Amino acid sequence: MAQARTITNPALAVRTRARSQISEKIFWYLLLCLLSFVTILPFLWIFLTAFKGPNDAVYSTPPQLIPRDPTLANFVRVWNQLPIGRFFLNSITVAVCTTGFNVLVTSLAAYPLAKMKFPGREAIFYLLLATLIVPAQLTYIPSFILAVNVFHYYDSLPALILPNISSVFNIFLLRQAFKTVPNDLIDAAKMDGASELRLCLLRGYRNACRASHRDNLVEYGRV
Repeated sequence: MAQARTITNPALAVRTRARSQISEKIFWYLLLCLLSFVTILPFLWIFLTAFKGPNDAVYSTPPQLIPRDPTLANFVRVWNQLPIGRFFLNSITVAVCTTGFNVLVTSLAAYPLAKMKFPGREAIFYLLLATLIVPAQLTYIPSFILAVNVFHYYDSLPALILPNISSVFNIFLLRQAFKTVPNDLIDAAKMDGASELRLCLLRGYRNACRASHRDNLVEYGRV
């Protein structure tokens, strides 16, 4: 009898542990679903409110989620009253230009800090990092004054593009990526006649991306 108990007890313990794990997973999934619903509810209310007609209550207690008289007239009226197409074009222009200039400028700043040796390199890098502790709110008023009184690009697309063409954080990221490129590859490229600009924009980026991809594969056990 005692022997039978010692044989069945491990199986019972395994079943109990499995039930406990299932109950714990159910609890966490229910909690995550509840939090997701609370997070999505405001966006869902805004989305459904856009389809409400003139007879539907926008603000009510309890809130009315489902429109009783759904209509697309709200979208048509906004499209006719505002240059929505121009808004989209401006957003795409700003996004593309900001990304392109940011990659270009930050790479030209990060490559010398990573692969070129000159006096004060480390001091410049740490001074750049020190600017990260400055709150962005402190730069809004000086940037506005420069935009209006100095550069005169107030109320234009350059006012959105030029202040964002560089980022200290992106310089830091690219510097760390360039440091993963072996110096032997750079020396070999210099022997082939590659300039520093070509090393930075072509070989530096390509080899940094390859090194980062290889590190990710090693980290996840695929190599």
